[in-house]
Amino acid sequence: MTKQEALEELFGYDHAIISEDRAMALAAPFGLTQVPTRDYATNPAANNGKGVFMEKEGPAVSAHELAEAIADHMGLTYPPMMGLGSRLRVACSAIQQAIKSDA
Repeated sequence: MTKQEALEELFGYDHAIISEDRAMALAAPFGLTQVPTRDYATNPAANNGKGVFMEKEGPAVSAHELAEAIADHMGLTYPPMMGLGSRLRVACSAIQQAIKSDA
């Protein structure tokens, strides 16, 4: 998987919790060997109208935290945001700019 392919897939995981294995696969092209894993459990109260999507309960990674971890690993800066989707977008945008400048 290329960096661009990984980034495009990650960007599609808006408000998502993804498996640890998938997160590691997305992080690998960027040289990131550890991902910010947490134990997640389904919770109907967590659906705040925007929805949070997850494959299953257990160890997993929030998409926005993975994007931030990749950007941080690359030494990139991005503006602080409050919402999960906004955090994903600004980190992914920083990563995209870095990929373009490397090309």
